[in-house]
Amino acid sequence: MHRFGRYAAAVLCLLFAVVALSGCFSITANELYSLPQPSKEFLKLQEQINTVLSTGAEYSPPTAGPNRQSVQLKDLNSDGQNEAIAFFRTTGDKPLKIYILQQSGATYKTADVIEGDGTGIESIRYADLDGDGTMELIVGWQMGASLTHMNIYSIKGGQHVSLADDDYTQLSVSDMDNDGNPDVMAVRLPSSEQPGQADMYSLRADGEVDAKTAQLSKGIESISYVIKGRLLDESPALFIESSGSGKTVVTDILTWVNGGLYNITADTSGGVSKDTLRSYAAYSTDINNDKVTEVPFPRLLGSSADTKYYVIDWYAYNKYGYRSKVFTTYHDFSDGWYLILPDDWKSADDWKNISVRRDDSVAGERTLIFSYISAPGETPIEFLKIYTLSGDNRFDRAAMAGRFRLEEHGDGDMVYAAEILASVTGITADKTQIINGFRLLYSDWATGIIS
Repeated sequence: MHRFGRYAAAVLCLLFAVVALSGCFSITANELYSLPQPSKEFLKLQEQINTVLSTGAEYSPPTAGPNRQSVQLKDLNSDGQNEAIAFFRTTGDKPLKIYILQQSGATYKTADVIEGDGTGIESIRYADLDGDGTMELIVGWQMGASLTHMNIYSIKGGQHVSLADDDYTQLSVSDMDNDGNPDVMAVRLPSSEQPGQADMYSLRADGEVDAKTAQLSKGIESISYVIKGRLLDESPALFIESSGSGKTVVTDILTWVNGGLYNITADTSGGVSKDTLRSYAAYSTDINNDKVTEVPFPRLLGSSADTKYYVIDWYAYNKYGYRSKVFTTYHDFSDGWYLILPDDWKSADDWKNISVRRDDSVAGERTLIFSYISAPGETPIEFLKIYTLSGDNRFDRAAMAGRFRLEEHGDGDMVYAAEILASVTGITADKTQIINGFRLLYSDWATGIIS
């Protein structure tokens, strides 16, 4: 008897035991095995959707963003009942259709239809922008391979009205001005007509839209991430991670200051966030889980090898653009870990006295070796090894003489261990410090990335 049969038999035995003990109800085996029946409301909703499909329409759900189902259920007007929002493509003018289906008793009726041009619906977000209990719809229309257009729709009174529209590269909905209501942020790459910028849309209680704009760094060519985060003074902020020519990465930090939206890292003369400009693809994140987003600043290590290795200084900002250092890390992306480094590893010549190298010569054992360079041209002194161990004997190898266990990855298919090789004057490397500073690295380590 396979697993389902054993499970079903156990359930039947339990039910029959309850029946025998209580003697107060009866149930047949067919009833026990019958599948749940769809509700009348569901059947009526499907009937309405089939009516639309019968005209030749086809489903066309959003392709990006947090809401991607063909039919989505949302309580748009806070009456305790979900509206159904269904997405279709038809032929003719304005082929993209968003149906808002409202429940009335056990039936559904079409309350409104939003129509749009383009090749598809890129995204939809729902947010009560003015705090009146009714959601606004933020719809992104895909107009072409590289052009997306946004509309903010009010659906009060059973008829949608476009409150604002804008071209964008990335959209975000968050409370930027800390007034308790979300704002819409449309982030846009530069074009031949206008520079790269972010437009912030807020909806006032009287229904009017306020718009604010902040410029992004000049020279950006693509936007890698838009990260929701907070600053040292708990101000909400957007961290725009962009790439420019020469594989450079730059972070623009946008926040609300004195009644306006500002890019607090952009240089006022050159229009570029020079302090965050780097050639190493590391991105802002809350690296120490203190609810503040830190920005990475890579520093090149000393090494005689052709491969370049970096440590990362992490800085937190306040809303006026002043920053303070949190700590320094070494990230081993290929092996999935990072290490918080003691401050005394850094010399007066930055991090040029520390070097690393890899040794993958042992099967099932990948090793990263830290060394100290006392002076230029001197032979490096190896003082710390960190092992990434796999294979059947990984736990035994983690317990070899001189080694100590750091972490296990997932269900233990990967084990991390360390070994202190030598004592170096002025370098702190003890077992407790290494264990406390070791962290696993997860693929989505830029927390707060919008979707």
